[in-house]
Amino acid sequence: EHYYDIHVMSADGSNAVSLMDDPSNEGNPDWSPDGTRLVYNSDNGGDAEIMGINANGSSVTFLTYNSTWESEPSWSPDGTKLAYWSDADGDAEIVVQDCCSLGSATVTLTSNSADDYGPAWSPDGTKIAFESWRDGISQIYVMNADGSNQVNLTNTLTEEHGPAWSPDGTKIAFYSYRDGNFEIY
Repeated sequence: EHYYDIHVMSADGSNAVSLMDDPSNEGNPDWSPDGTRLVYNSDNGGDAEIMGINANGSSVTFLTYNSTWESEPSWSPDGTKLAYWSDADGDAEIVVQDCCSLGSATVTLTSNSADDYGPAWSPDGTKIAFESWRDGISQIYVMNADGSNQVNLTNTLTEEHGPAWSPDGTKIAFYSYRDGNFEIY
């Protein structure tokens, strides 16, 4: 059986190293702003949890541990919070947790009957982009970091996924099925 693990490598593709080798699936890594730790999700043989690990592979820690799914962690630019989605209320909602230990305070930012995924912090930490199915199809939304002012940015009849902010915060890249194939926009 094959498992997905977290690996790191040099920016030129050399020096790839696995940070773990265990019978769990890990994915969606995100670097801490200071580059010393990563957060990721792991199924640990059951529900997906948010985990943390030092960049050298030491000190693996649970940041969530419960009977629900949490995934796609995103570190705030100042390193004080994590955003991720959780299905604790029966569907995926965007949650922000104080950084970074098990049992830290959490706030649910979205609350609707549709799934919300893929949170991405703006570079200045004031906004979070995410994808939402609340319009019957996945669309890119943005909200203030406190969950207020949730706005559909794409408002199309095609699926839109995976928001990622430009370093200056003026653009959001995403992938879409607008032309009949998934492409980057």
